[in-house]
Amino acid sequence: MSHFACTCSFTLSTPTATTDTEYAQRTPSCVTLSVPGIRICVDNCDVNVARLVIGDRQLVAIGDARLEFTTDSCRPDPGETDLAFVLKLFARKGIECLRLLDGEFALVIADSAGCLILARDAFGVVPLYYATRQSGILAATTAEAIGDRSRLNMSYVADFLVNGSGPQDTTIYDGVLPVRGGCAIVASRSGVVGTTYWEPPVVKPLDGIGESEATEEFRRLFCQSVAAKVSGQPTTWAHLSGGLDSSSIVCIAQHMAGEAKIPNGLAGTITLSDQLGAGNEVAFVDAVLRDYPLPNMRIADWWPWRDDGRPPAPTDQPTPECPYYSRDRFIEESLQAAGCGVVLTGVGADHYMGGHLTYMADYFTEGRLGTVAHELWQWAVAKRVSVYQMARTNIVHPLMPQALRRYLHPRSARVPAWLAPEFRRRFNPASYLFANKAQGGPIGHKFQTTRALEVREIGRSMRPRGPSGLRYRYPYLSRELVAFALALPPSMVIRPHARKWILRSAMRGVLPDEVRLRRGKGGTGARVRWALNTESRRIALLTRSLVLEELGCVRGDVLRREVERVQAGRARHVTELYTTLALETWLQIWAGRWPEKAEVAAA
Repeated sequence: MSHFACTCSFTLSTPTATTDTEYAQRTPSCVTLSVPGIRICVDNCDVNVARLVIGDRQLVAIGDARLEFTTDSCRPDPGETDLAFVLKLFARKGIECLRLLDGEFALVIADSAGCLILARDAFGVVPLYYATRQSGILAATTAEAIGDRSRLNMSYVADFLVNGSGPQDTTIYDGVLPVRGGCAIVASRSGVVGTTYWEPPVVKPLDGIGESEATEEFRRLFCQSVAAKVSGQPTTWAHLSGGLDSSSIVCIAQHMAGEAKIPNGLAGTITLSDQLGAGNEVAFVDAVLRDYPLPNMRIADWWPWRDDGRPPAPTDQPTPECPYYSRDRFIEESLQAAGCGVVLTGVGADHYMGGHLTYMADYFTEGRLGTVAHELWQWAVAKRVSVYQMARTNIVHPLMPQALRRYLHPRSARVPAWLAPEFRRRFNPASYLFANKAQGGPIGHKFQTTRALEVREIGRSMRPRGPSGLRYRYPYLSRELVAFALALPPSMVIRPHARKWILRSAMRGVLPDEVRLRRGKGGTGARVRWALNTESRRIALLTRSLVLEELGCVRGDVLRREVERVQAGRARHVTELYTTLALETWLQIWAGRWPEKAEVAAA
């Protein structure tokens, strides 16, 4: 994975005429590039650079690009790199060329007209951040490279504390913004503006498409995406949790390799298993490996805040995985030792195939009362609740104005009890709750709007880039696949006891039925409760002097009492507590205050 940070300043130079055509590529450690009107200083990088000169027009591109080509109509020439191809396409079509690009990329393009373009792939797989300055703009693949450590963004903190992960439209550093997935930033001497070249469509469900036809098309697009994500070399591994999403990737990749539709299958799989609570998925993993024998690296019963004898490595942004710092380091080092260069993950499927029952509200507003009654009855039986409760939650509640919804259903505005009163008054954390946004679509379009919103928030679930250079790829994140799935009617997405119906249907004959037809999914709540007791000394040190309390975000005494309640088994829900401790973990690592092993032992 390439990293770069650059300072782009605008000058008063005028273009110079030339008739040369040139591509230049290298891997600089520090370099100054320029086109007439723009000067770019690139530092701390191992990134590709492409230069193109056509007539009197000069272009320079810096970035990390891995494109996926599904047709021969838009491909690089033999020997041409993806970055050079992007620059050639940009010379012909300008910023509109971004609509033709599918894959993973973060780009900075400068042209001699005095414009600077920062662009990121549709789903934001490759990170890219920017900050504006009076003389120009800063851009980097890490927020810390251009952020001011003395200025943290409290809105980001509020969002993280109530949603369990960071928002996609800002960063932990005040003044540093991400280029959002599917977007580009255009900067010039006259200012900075944003533009969107792709976004998940909010469309009316396809009319007239049969289930058989939809299943066949979904499978074709899924196979196409998996084939594009496999590296073509025997270095691609895949997560295999035993769930429907990751198991489908493994099975379809090996199925296509067996039919010689891709040059190489997977080199191996990696499984994180946990025997506590509902986290044990071993039987489903074994069912996949029985049909598709592959090396399987198993990481069993790892817990948050487990010490491996080394201090945690800081990550660029806080993530809910921060307390698993030793596990993630072990995984990266183990995969690297096994020769792994790429890991496929199942992230993304939940966001547009999991489905929401808000389609009942849409049916109600369309006057399809008979269908609504039938759906309510089926789901009430499946969930073992009353029809009245199903109607209130999935019809009445979504159709209320947001203010009335919060007033009548205060649980939807629930925020952790340990947040400081002044912090609550200033930032209103309840307003950041994704649950409130998810039901805020226009009447009659709740189902489609919610799914499109979740696709925009996929970045919250992506794994941060590790120090080893290991690449994570996401087979469920293909523009064609996502757009097709978002247009499917609710009956092909969600049914009682069968969420992701279209995926289950498409995997018939490829995925073992034990996995394809399974219900439910494992969780980690039991392991977190266990870890809070096992690592009680470290947790005591972690909460003794809280960075979040110093920032005015939490009341330390209330948070410590909640930790004690969970440790004593008197609290059922630990998600909000874990979220707060995960953010505190990142802040203490970031601030250089992580306790040494000797301190923990003496606590």
